[in-house]
Amino acid sequence: MKKRLFFFAAAALALAACSNDEVVEVNQGAIDANAISFRPVVSNMTRASDVVADNSTYGLKTLGIKVFANVYAAGTEGANYFPETEFSWNSSSNSYNSANKYYWPADGALNFYAWAASIPAQVTHTATEKSFVVTPAPLSSATSASGQTDLVFANTNNRTKAGTWDPSSPYAAGSNTYGTNGVPLNFSHAESKVAIMIKNTNPNLKFTVGNVAIGNLYGTGTFNYTGGNDTGTSTDVNNTGTLAYTYWSWTGSQNVSYSLTMKTDDGYNILGASASVAKPIVTTDNEMILIPQTFAVQDAYSGTTAHDYSTTPETEGSLFEGSYISAQLKIQNPTNDAYIAGTADKWVTAIWPLPKMTMNPGYKYTFIVDLAGGGYYSDNQDTNSDLDPILEGAEIRFVTVTVDAWGDGGNTLLGNVIKGSTYNFNEAYNAAGTYKIAVSGLTSGSTLAASLSPAGNLSGVKILGTNGSEITTTPTSGVVTIECTLAANGESAAQATGTITLTESAGATSTTTINIVQAAGPSYAP
Repeated sequence: MKKRLFFFAAAALALAACSNDEVVEVNQGAIDANAISFRPVVSNMTRASDVVADNSTYGLKTLGIKVFANVYAAGTEGANYFPETEFSWNSSSNSYNSANKYYWPADGALNFYAWAASIPAQVTHTATEKSFVVTPAPLSSATSASGQTDLVFANTNNRTKAGTWDPSSPYAAGSNTYGTNGVPLNFSHAESKVAIMIKNTNPNLKFTVGNVAIGNLYGTGTFNYTGGNDTGTSTDVNNTGTLAYTYWSWTGSQNVSYSLTMKTDDGYNILGASASVAKPIVTTDNEMILIPQTFAVQDAYSGTTAHDYSTTPETEGSLFEGSYISAQLKIQNPTNDAYIAGTADKWVTAIWPLPKMTMNPGYKYTFIVDLAGGGYYSDNQDTNSDLDPILEGAEIRFVTVTVDAWGDGGNTLLGNVIKGSTYNFNEAYNAAGTYKIAVSGLTSGSTLAASLSPAGNLSGVKILGTNGSEITTTPTSGVVTIECTLAANGESAAQATGTITLTESAGATSTTTINIVQAAGPSYAP
């Protein structure tokens, strides 16, 4: 299972890692050497409604597998050999067999295609086709994440009755022909997995959390497998098990949201001064299985139509149209419980825009939201397009972005600051990656410059616009991103502070100072 971890501060989002478990079925009994049978391997599937290789509710031994075969032909794929057929677990032969047996050809080889889904009703599929329309179930307090389907797919090619297992496969060497012991099939996740966790690093605020959602996503997609044919593929037993993002296409608008209600037992959803350690929305069943896709990125409200906001103000009440994480919040003073945002009977909805990134098949992404900055309003509060912080003037920052046990995509450290002030980001000695800090409230059209002195463990400072390109002039949204690289501190002493200074042109006259402070590394012998 490949992992990605993402942190967003003021809200913090993080992609967390998942365990790397594999269940292998071992041959323990003789089977009909002429009949075609299978021994599936399910890579890295362990939680919620994940398909696994055992006889649990969502185990392949319970669900069964659907398989069809085509004739192998070098350079192309031959005719269908048998149509899509249900293969069920046979405990006597320790293999998957069909009720009406299909037999190996005397000459030639076969390509096999197989699939299974934990909730088949959410998958529309035509037999003998490699195309699947997937619509994950909506979520609410009455519908849990385990109600979403996990589609798994396998393909192995050029297999013959007399063919032998590769010794490097999970199977023992010996009399290991496909006719004698069955064909190994390695199933891979076709979708992406998302978990959201919550924390509060501000001891001077108390948060009560209601529904938490990920929004403005595609809700229906089509997985169309175009690999295989006459060659081996990445779903074969001895390969990585990764399915390609390019196998997916999407249906409808990118405006669907999925939400879960924060568990309330024993005040679990109240995050005060001692809530700096991230917790899941619920203690179990916290992981949504969603369509792989690239997030819609925006840094302003209703930014679909470009115009000069100084002469044509944005409409008050316009909605944020990029992809986001949201949470229903009530924010209080922890000393006297006075309400700062929301009331005893009313929630305020806060959003944290998602960064430019792609959720790939077979990856789990855990987003860790730090409520300390209060987040942004989901709709425009005035006639300016800039995102409106719920706690005006409070520090809003995004911290590390990393990847979970579904590949490791590295760390991206994110932050959010308002121009004209000094901000300190405190990092652990082993923090390393790309720092991307959004600076808002800048004057449209002003000339910008960024310098790095002293450098500390920072390097490569750039000013980026919304599309990720390097710029020198503030866009109409008044938001830019400072990008730099942070290296880990290998010294036992604290690393010298790295300071980034962002200046606007004389007409705007503002200077923003960002300090990256890195802790001492572990002691070591010279």
